[in-house]
Amino acid sequence: MKNSYKFALGLLVAVLAIGFSAFKNNEQPEKKKVFANYTFVHSAANNNNARTQFTYDPTPGGCSTSSNTCRGVWSQSEAPEEGDNPAADAVFVSPTTGTYQPN
Repeated sequence: MKNSYKFALGLLVAVLAIGFSAFKNNEQPEKKKVFANYTFVHSAANNNNARTQFTYDPTPGGCSTSSNTCRGVWSQSEAPEEGDNPAADAVFVSPTTGTYQPN
């Protein structure tokens, strides 16, 4: 009789351990994205700072004097390729005024 109580208690402990481990979250936490700043050019002669108005040029030209937006710094998680618009997760950091003059 004493052995059957020990067996039942051991079985109960095993069932509880398995039951509690079934609710343990084994998922890895999502890694936070690392953002970097990239300069995009604004070739349209206006002040519309929408994401689609900017394109990436690894060797951007200069800006002539005007009140338009010439270039903009965008912070995003992935490096753009030439001709890309800022990514959907990009954050507008700062504009440079002027009219864009390509190289």
